[in-house]
Amino acid sequence: QTQGVYVRFGSTNRIADAEMLKALQLYADKTSFDEIPCVRAKVNTLDWDFIVDSFKSIGKRITEAKAENLGVLSIRAGDRCPSFGGVILFGLHRLRVFPDAIIRCVRFKGINKAAVLDHKEISSYPVLAIDEAIQFVEKNTITGVKFGRIRRTDVTQYPVAAIREAIINAVMHTDYAATGACMQIAIFDDRIEISNPGGLPIGMTMERALGGSSRVRNRVIAKVFRELQMSEQWGSGLQRIIDSCMQVGLARPIFEDLNTEFKVTLFAAKIRKGVVNKADATFIAYVKTKEKISTKQAAVFWGIAPRNARERLKKLVEVGILKKVGTSAKDPLSGYVLAHR
Repeated sequence: QTQGVYVRFGSTNRIADAEMLKALQLYADKTSFDEIPCVRAKVNTLDWDFIVDSFKSIGKRITEAKAENLGVLSIRAGDRCPSFGGVILFGLHRLRVFPDAIIRCVRFKGINKAAVLDHKEISSYPVLAIDEAIQFVEKNTITGVKFGRIRRTDVTQYPVAAIREAIINAVMHTDYAATGACMQIAIFDDRIEISNPGGLPIGMTMERALGGSSRVRNRVIAKVFRELQMSEQWGSGLQRIIDSCMQVGLARPIFEDLNTEFKVTLFAAKIRKGVVNKADATFIAYVKTKEKISTKQAAVFWGIAPRNARERLKKLVEVGILKKVGTSAKDPLSGYVLAHR
């Protein structure tokens, strides 16, 4: 007999480990992890020079009272102390408390993780780390040049707006209570994968997230980012990522809730108009990241019945985009791969 506590997420059940149970308790208390007081820290353990300069750069003044309103400072036994969010954002010794509050960036050669071309571990304050991460992506992705009548314009392989939004979302929604995992940016020849520890927040489904609903995992970080004009309306981030990519003709990004991780995949491939529709173009870009894909996996991806997926796959085979592999028609290990990699 199966033991343990299970939590219902959409149409699936997930076993609740110790970290999940803590998250459920916070959810019941209507508290986010980054609002919890960091009792071991004092007000002066925050980098107030950096805090003041960050707000001054956008014409705002910050005081301890304002920091308390934002949740950067918390009240404990009548005294002010930093919240976990305050330490993550501005702690002078933040990595002693949260050693995984970093961004690990890697540029791989080709379309798998066999060889590394470049890497960087970013441990700056999140306000600075976001720009450093964007710079790493720009350095390691193709930039073209478009010449106008008067001046040239650099053309990036991926929309900067999509990259920035995906990274900001990852920082805001990372589960900082989890240990042994950090936010990661993996760049391949054909895609970028931006992932963060922690799946969708409790009570949120992928359908609702893509529909514009929002449940903020870290309220302090989200409030500070909004106050610093780094993020806009909550709940609109995923749609902005999609719109930015589609506007320049790229395949639709994929968002995956992997229980303990949330991953955004941006594809470099442009949609070939007149050959396949946008949904199939995104599926083709997804197949590029896999060795092989089954009919069942395709059905789940498209959200349709297996028999309908089989017909759709057959059409992609007929136009020469996919090919079927396997020893026989009834081979349980049969599947589909790209006809030309």
